[in-house]
Amino acid sequence: AIRARLTLGSIRLQLNDLDDAERQFEALLALAGSAPVQPGRLAVEALAQVNLAAIAAVRGQRERAIAVGGAAARAGEELIARYAGIEAAGAERALTEARDLVGADLGRAHLTVGRAQLELGRLDEAERAFRRAAQFASLSQSPQFGIAARFYLSEVADRGGDTQRGDREAAG
Repeated sequence: AIRARLTLGSIRLQLNDLDDAERQFEALLALAGSAPVQPGRLAVEALAQVNLAAIAAVRGQRERAIAVGGAAARAGEELIARYAGIEAAGAERALTEARDLVGADLGRAHLTVGRAQLELGRLDEAERAFRRAAQFASLSQSPQFGIAARFYLSEVADRGGDTQRGDREAAG
């Protein structure tokens, strides 16, 4: 049921059927919430919340995008922390897989939060979110999020009146 909801929600989101996509991701979040806390549950929570944050952002619901995107980031970061604390055989591989699994989605979550903060004029909060997005882009080998984070960091600097820093951020 979890994989089906995730797939269906993703398809509905790609088709711009925001209402049905939101229903699928909310149901996915409810399914995950009923499971014991473990890495699989945290990954599902993060994925559902990243998509719910994206839907909120598209709808212009900036505060909701910030809240849900932040929850996604916390769930994903907890997942990585749980794997990082394992000192058993194969732990390094598990940590790498966890980072790859959620790293790109954490980058996306932080970008969503940062864009909403930027739109609300909260430059310091936006900058923090974009820097976290850049971190997860490098962690997960997702260069598209790193490029987007640098673009937005440049915009934050420009809006703050520091065009030289904006140029440096844009250059990477």
